[in-house]
Amino acid sequence: MRDKILKKKGKAESSTGAKKRKEKGKAKAKESQKGKQRQDEDEDEDDEDDEEDIQKPGSARDFSNRTRTRNSPSKFCEVLSQLSAEQTQWIRATGFHELLNFSIKELPHRLGFQLLKSFDEDKCVLNLECGEIPITEEDVHLVLGLPKGTLPVELETDEDSQAEKEKPFRAQFGKSHVRTSDLVSEIKKGTADDHFKTNFLVLMGNTLIQTVSNGLVDQRLVRFKGDINRCSVYNWCSYLLQSLKNCKKEWAKDPATKYFCGPLVFLILFYVDRVWIKIETEVVRTIPRFTAWSDKDLRARERKETSENLFGKGRIRSADESTEQTQEVDRNLDEERKRVSKYMTLFFDLQYFLRTLFLRCSHQWEVR
Repeated sequence: MRDKILKKKGKAESSTGAKKRKEKGKAKAKESQKGKQRQDEDEDEDDEDDEEDIQKPGSARDFSNRTRTRNSPSKFCEVLSQLSAEQTQWIRATGFHELLNFSIKELPHRLGFQLLKSFDEDKCVLNLECGEIPITEEDVHLVLGLPKGTLPVELETDEDSQAEKEKPFRAQFGKSHVRTSDLVSEIKKGTADDHFKTNFLVLMGNTLIQTVSNGLVDQRLVRFKGDINRCSVYNWCSYLLQSLKNCKKEWAKDPATKYFCGPLVFLILFYVDRVWIKIETEVVRTIPRFTAWSDKDLRARERKETSENLFGKGRIRSADESTEQTQEVDRNLDEERKRVSKYMTLFFDLQYFLRTLFLRCSHQWEVR
């Protein structure tokens, strides 16, 4: 009898253990599948914005004061640091040589949000407390070093011509939906063939000009009609400004939830260059302007403006103001502030003296 009970108990325990192992295996498989899906969804999203597109109620991060972007510049920097000599030579020859020094990997998104709110896409100006700053093609060239040629950047509109360009581009990846990581992998092969040229143009465009909100690569520059070996003769500055206006108009429909797909890199660098606010490290103006700023400097600038409520309250610098002139203006302003502080101290001392004298005289009159 005892043996039967023990045997029955052993079978029950074995059955329970098998069920637990089965359930544990299912849970692991489910978690692995979720992790892979999450990785795919977040692969091309900016480091700052790595949450999923669809959030559970109450779980979404607060984007009421910061931009959401898909075009993180970090992968563009990764590619630039691993170019072959042949690839570098082509980039120099076609007109994008200034971008070889690009090294900004992160964007200050709170500052970016304030800038987008202040940007008037109809007038193409920044409306700030310190004044109105127009944004021109020359500013784009000065900040990013993009070519400002005489010919417009045009894309194929004919369906057959579009297909003729898109088919070989997609064939190299074996799919029509291409991610930034796919472009990076192809470029890293080191060749400077036609595929590389198109891939570089598309990656540059997605990083600095315009992307799409679904995490995939915007393929519009695959349809570039011009001579890809002579990009310097085309006006990429005008093309970027048009993208800035269009993307701001779309983003403004719902800033709290929409991704900004336009040239946020340019807008941030333009602002920190033209509106002077002193930070811990002195930033010396260079040409192009982006070479003067590091990720650390941009974080410091955002931190100062946020903590001291200084957004849009600095001094507007002209585009041709030299670092020496900026330093001279700063010295003059410091001296002026010291003089004002000195006069204010004297004024309050005099006010205190007169008040004390008046009280003494009043007291004497009362005694008499």
